[in-house]
Amino acid sequence: MSRPFGVLFVCTGNLCRSPIAERLLATALAGPVAAGALTVTSAGTRTRAGRPMERAAALVLGEVGVEEAGFVSSRLDEAAVNGADLILVAAREHRSATVSMAPAAMRRTFTLVEFARLLALVDDTPVDGRSPRESCRTLVESVAKQRGRVFLGAEAEDLPDPIGAPVEVFRVSRDDISALLTGPVRALAAALG
Repeated sequence: MSRPFGVLFVCTGNLCRSPIAERLLATALAGPVAAGALTVTSAGTRTRAGRPMERAAALVLGEVGVEEAGFVSSRLDEAAVNGADLILVAAREHRSATVSMAPAAMRRTFTLVEFARLLALVDDTPVDGRSPRESCRTLVESVAKQRGRVFLGAEAEDLPDPIGAPVEVFRVSRDDISALLTGPVRALAAALG
């Protein structure tokens, strides 16, 4: 079996936005994850490794039946960037930090908002006769070719950081991330077969 397709989510502390996205995507694509066709991880640009998920983030995931058990934060490093096939970040500052570690990652690094909007422009016909990983990589290349076709506005690309906010703000963050993952979940599921 070929190497699994790797999705990496990035935010600042790897305590709120990226863990929420990681767990939502891994739960939505549990079949391919269990089959070893997909890995979903997350990291933070400014965090200490080994920290638990923010309590409010874990709470709002639990409200929708998503487990946080076993999560510990990771610090973003060059190995994580180079090992990922698709990197989805919470904000433009995270895209800059990611690409500064590995400039070649630019074509596979997007804000989550950017990726969701550009994906809507891509023909979702599955790629036949290739491995699931290659089909997913072709999907990412197709999305990258759409850059410049949709102007989002600088602030519109960033997901607000809920750290330190009331749980209601975490619910909004969870729901926003979940909505943005709808297209990627569908497209990745189709590519993974």
